[in-house]
Amino acid sequence: MSGPSKLVKSFVWSTGIIGLGVLLMKYTVPTESQLRDSMSPELKRAAQSAERDGSANADANARILEIIKENAKSDRPVWDVRGFEKLDKKQS
Repeated sequence: MSGPSKLVKSFVWSTGIIGLGVLLMKYTVPTESQLRDSMSPELKRAAQSAERDGSANADANARILEIIKENAKSDRPVWDVRGFEKLDKKQS
């Protein structure tokens, strides 16, 4: 009879620990708006410029992904990568 009670006891403790972790995270981690409001003006400007640069990098990442897909379809060895030369010329 001690087997099922150990199982129930471990289930209750596990649920309690996980629930406590979720509650702690919910009440201690700030939302994005709270985080931005607490930043200095200089950091706010830096965050905005990083967001703008991130959208520009998305185009380059999409081109890199296309090149990787083309190389994956080929029957060449994995170390024989082609197509990045075009990418370097486009970025210049």
